[in-house]
Order: sequence, then C-alpha cells, then structure tokens
Amino acid sequence: MLVEASQRVLALLGANDLVARLGGDEFAIIQPVTVNAQEEASLLAGKIVSALREPFIIDKQDIHIGVSVGISNAPLNSNNSHDLLHKADLALYAAKAKGRDCYMHYTEGMTMGSSIIDRE
Repeated sequence: MLVEASQRVLALLGANDLVARLGGDEFAIIQPVTVNAQEEASLLAGKIVSALREPFIIDKQDIHIGVSVGISNAPLNSNNSHDLLHKADLALYAAKAKGRDCYMHYTEGMTMGSSIIDRE
C-alpha cells in the first residue's frame, strides 16, 4: 500500500521537491517556493489529497485510505527545520481532527489538543 501511495505522490512532485519517509505512514515534503509559499503548498496538498482519495486496486479489491496533510512554511513559521517539522505535525493533527482527507496550515497557537481550525 505504501509503495502504491508513494508512487502517486511522487508523480505530483516537481523536479526540485524532496520527499522523505519519516516512519510508518508519515512523509515529509520540502517544496521550494517560486512565488507564494502558502498558495503553492495548498495546491500541492490538494493534489495529494485528491490523488490518495482515489481507490487503490490491490488483489482485485478496492482499497480506500484517508489522508491528512499538515503544512508549515519557512520563514513564516520558522527558519529552523526542527520547528518547521513540529509545526507541520501540529497542523497534521488539526487536519486529522477536522475529519481527514484535508490539509491544514499551521497557525500560531496551534497545539496537539487545540481546536484551532485553519481555513484553507
């Protein structure tokens, strides 16, 4: 399943985008900005959600998975890679709380237990 899902995601990435598996079913993508970081991240995240929402056919069975994406941007949210990853993780948990199959941008004050919902 991970191989199939990763192939769909890889097909959406630009030549300079970087993807890494963090563990389990979590991945990180570093996307260089050309004009507007938030808009470009939203566009890619929307494409990823749409691509992974489509059923996978494995052993002649339709398999449906959910996907949640958390987004943080440099330098808006931080210039430190550790902080950026942590803030993307907070946004990821907010997306999961929203009901999956969506993406969220990190907003100031977001915590693991917060109910702050960023509007895409």
